[in-house]
Amino acid sequence: MQAPALPPFPFQPQPYTGPSPDEILRLRKQFLNPGIFLYYKKPLTLVQGKLQYVWDETGRRYLDALGGIVTISVGHCHPDV
Repeated sequence: MQAPALPPFPFQPQPYTGPSPDEILRLRKQFLNPGIFLYYKKPLTLVQGKLQYVWDETGRRYLDALGGIVTISVGHCHPDV
């Protein structure tokens, strides 16, 4: 099953230059509770957010359906906030 296409959005995220997903996973295993890894085998590496969207390290865009207490009302990096 293919995910539905997201509508066009006039924003291009910055190229990701941080640690690799494998390095992030190694650090998570080193410093976080092992129970967290029951939720996933390989975590999604979200590196940037803008309004209702977030991007992973490859530049793939996702709709943020898990917004926190602030992002749920104004989005990520809202220009007026």
